[in-house]
Amino acid sequence: MKSYSLFFLPSVFLKYLYIFASIFFNFTSRCWHTLCGCAVGSSWLYSVLKKRNLIGLEGRKNGTQRKFFQQNGGYLLQLQLSKRSGSSDTAKIFTAGELKIATNNYAYDRMIGRGGYGTVFLGSLSDNKAIAIKKSRIVYQSQIEQCINKVVVLSQINHRNVVGLLGCCLETEVPLLVNEFVKLPTISWEVRIRIAAETAEDIKSINILLDDNYTTKVCDFGASKLVPIDETQLSTMVQGTLGYYLHTSQGTLNKE
Repeated sequence: MKSYSLFFLPSVFLKYLYIFASIFFNFTSRCWHTLCGCAVGSSWLYSVLKKRNLIGLEGRKNGTQRKFFQQNGGYLLQLQLSKRSGSSDTAKIFTAGELKIATNNYAYDRMIGRGGYGTVFLGSLSDNKAIAIKKSRIVYQSQIEQCINKVVVLSQINHRNVVGLLGCCLETEVPLLVNEFVKLPTISWEVRIRIAAETAEDIKSINILLDDNYTTKVCDFGASKLVPIDETQLSTMVQGTLGYYLHTSQGTLNKE
């Protein structure tokens, strides 16, 4: 993060400013001290506002990034997250620059997954924490709300069988999701059986990941809905992937 000096005006500039003021305005010593105080005070105020992100956000310096941030629902997400500002599990909104550095400009050797949905890159944050960045091929405007919903829902979940969401980036053409990095090793049949028992409803293979201890973690909750504890029934539009819907809604020994 950049640091800003309180005395950012060069001494040479101050010298000529004093000469100019003395000649044309006949400033007294007291007026000169007032002028210096205003300059230092303005510098200090700018520094404080910058550090608190009240004057421009780092990484959103050009019009294109601001445009993407707005059309990707950035302000809507900020509003949602601000309601939980005191929570330790609030998702972070990453800048495009941060993720570019984390993935070495999305280098080919950082690619760890690719499919019809898009591409996943392995990244490393400044604290050396490994992350997985999901970059969709294309996101339609109608899907923006679903993406924001995914961030809000997952940022409230802390479960050993759910991939942790660290945050997102909305300054790019398509939103980027930043998740914890989970390895996917080769597994035995016995472990596969245990995985089947741990994977709840969403059994699509690309949505099931494993950590170093072969613990199952389910990801992708874009179509999820938050349901109040006292509400026992909820009707929603049917969504999902073809071939993974259980028509009977009844469990059998052979359904897997």
